[in-house]
Amino acid sequence: MNRGEAMKCYECGKGEYLERHAAKFRVDDNEIGTFCVADVSYMQCSHCGDRLFGPDDARKIEEARDRELDGILKAMPLSSFISASSTAKMLGISRQALHKHRRISRGFIYQTIHDTSRFYLKESVERFRDAGDGRFTLRHPEARPVEYEETSGVTPECPFDFFVKRTCVSESKGDI
Repeated sequence: MNRGEAMKCYECGKGEYLERHAAKFRVDDNEIGTFCVADVSYMQCSHCGDRLFGPDDARKIEEARDRELDGILKAMPLSSFISASSTAKMLGISRQALHKHRRISRGFIYQTIHDTSRFYLKESVERFRDAGDGRFTLRHPEARPVEYEETSGVTPECPFDFFVKRTCVSESKGDI
């Protein structure tokens, strides 16, 4: 394709991809809800809205998703998690097989690290055992992301006052 020539959409075949840039790019994820990623460039179809991301921006979005997921899991009570030994026993496999299992290592069971040990979300393990996929919605679909912006001026007495809360996750039954 020659430079300056428009690229046809891969999805609909009707539109053309146009370059876009977002200072704050909003991502709606089926499992963790909505989160924002700063400074993302992408191509978007003028007809259907399909988006294409370059490797650096795709990596940036994936890293932001991983941080958001880890934050959600770490906010849950430790009693919601089970050890690797209990997880392996529940699935009927060895601990070695648990750690080498491709689907589990790719996130089909929610897991987090606490004090250098890996813990697995019990509900996720049960769903994986019963259906082969332990993923489910962790945050209410209508929850909005928490965004913080630095304030300018005098350094506050409380270190947490340095950031101003702009939006917050809506707390309602069904959240986390």
